[in-house]
Amino acid sequence: MSDDQAPEPPNNPVPWQRFVKVNEKASALEARVAELEAEAQSWQQKAATADTLAQQVQQWQTTAEQAQAGLTEYQAAARLGVTDPELFEAAKWAHSRLPEADRPAFGEALESWKGDPASAPLVLRPHLAPPAAPPQAAPPAGAPQAPRAPAAAPPPNNGAAPYQGAPQALDVMDMDIATYRQHRDKYKSTSLL
Repeated sequence: MSDDQAPEPPNNPVPWQRFVKVNEKASALEARVAELEAEAQSWQQKAATADTLAQQVQQWQTTAEQAQAGLTEYQAAARLGVTDPELFEAAKWAHSRLPEADRPAFGEALESWKGDPASAPLVLRPHLAPPAAPPQAAPPAGAPQAPRAPAAAPPPNNGAAPYQGAPQALDVMDMDIATYRQHRDKYKSTSLL
């Protein structure tokens, strides 16, 4: 033998049953690998969908929290009588302009502004001040006085007597047979149509 030539593999024939068994095992393993790859792909798709759904849930939770905060602010404003939408927006704007470091909650700020309108932002002062009572001028000494409104009107049924002319209802169950026949004959002769 020379160095140039590779040695030939030994001639060991594999028994047929062993060959079939190994091939069946390889085929079964290939089928199982394909099945697991399909299942893994399905799970990856479901995981991607779950991630998308988790993001959507987070967005909806954020939206719900913002809506709840807005409702709480509106309820706080409504308790103090601020129900006009434009005035509510103006109050929110004025609250947002307060320094963030020592900014009170919206309801607390609105309550303090309502209690002391002079400390409120200028845009809100006219709306938070209590309405001024119109001045009551005393009539001059020689002027005639306005007539007084009459006292309550007398009850309309004063002296009314109960109506006695209403027909009495007939109760057939309390009648004897003769009275019943008498009334029946009386009403048979008159047409109710």
